[in-house]
Parts: sequence; C-alpha cells; structure tokens
Amino acid sequence: MLCLMSVVFIITPGKISTPQKPPSDATRYSDKKAWLQARFEARRVWVSEVTSTADYLLNRAPPYETISALDSKIAAALSGMGFYQTWGLQDRNIEETESFLSAYESAAEFFEAPIIHIGRAWDYFYTLHSEEPPFSLYLDEANPTEEGKALIAYVVYAYVTGESPLLTTTLGLDGDDALLLQNTAWDSYQMYGLQFHP
Repeated sequence: MLCLMSVVFIITPGKISTPQKPPSDATRYSDKKAWLQARFEARRVWVSEVTSTADYLLNRAPPYETISALDSKIAAALSGMGFYQTWGLQDRNIEETESFLSAYESAAEFFEAPIIHIGRAWDYFYTLHSEEPPFSLYLDEANPTEEGKALIAYVVYAYVTGESPLLTTTLGLDGDDALLLQNTAWDSYQMYGLQFHP
C-alpha cells in the first residue's frame, strides 16, 4: 500500500508585527527560507505532519474519526485546523488524481477548514504544459524535484501572505523557470485560494 504524507497545519489567534519585504539579498534559498519562517512565526502558524495512506484518504468518509480527534485537540488549544493538500503520483492518472485532490477538499469542507491547494497547483502546471512540460516537478514516483519544491514554496507563500510570489526570489532556479512557477502558484491561488483570505 502506498504511503503518502498529508499535513494538518494549526493556526493560533494573535497578531504580532510581520516583516513586509524579504531581505534585499534574498536570492539564496537560506535567506528566503529564513524570511518565510519569520512570516510563519509572525502569523503564528505551526505545522504538524500527520502520516496517512492513500487508502485512508480516498476511501474513508465522514465523520473522519482520526481527523476529528486531531481537530478536537487543536480546538482545545484555542486554535484552528487547516489542510495542506499534497499532489498526485507521477503517472498523472486523471481520475485517480482528481479523486485524491477532491478527498482533501471534501475533508476541508466537512470541517469548514482552510486548505492550501498544493496539489491543484501541480495539476494546473501539468494542465498548462500537457504537451511538453519544460521540466518535471517529480524526482521519482512521488517526491518533488527542486522545481517541485519551489512551486510548493511559492504556493504556501501566496496562501500565507495573500500576496503574489512574483519576483520574490528564484530559490536557486533559473530565472525563467522561477518566473513560470511563481505565475503558476499565483494563478492557482487566484483560482482556488481566495477563500483563504476572505
């Protein structure tokens, strides 16, 4: 049975000052990572990884006992739960991918929780470049390349800040490749993520 990683993230209330611009030399990954971490800490967002299986995600239905137990613990800490939607497998089976992504969205809707649509951004990238992708987001059957990791970072940036990742940093990639991924992240956020910042 294929084991995948899903992520539940926890948002706690409270406001503190947030850095509004990345460091001027934020062209290296370490600089950007530190800046994004500051943004996360400033908005008091903590990430907790929870392993699950594809079988659990695709075949289980409400009341989602495991997730409900997590939600109760998170609520007891006066915090809120959200979902980090992962991506499908490299074979890009359309039906399986859609079922996989929809499973996250159904769970998020059931719990009335926000969701970061990483998987939708990957799907959007491969829809745009269905004939001949300029590069692969997959290192192997399930893990991301550096380009895949960059797309994840850009999507998370858009969802956390509500701002475009355009021209923020290349994360060590070729400038044109980074720009393509930044546009992909922002476009997918416009399609799926605006409810994250009503």
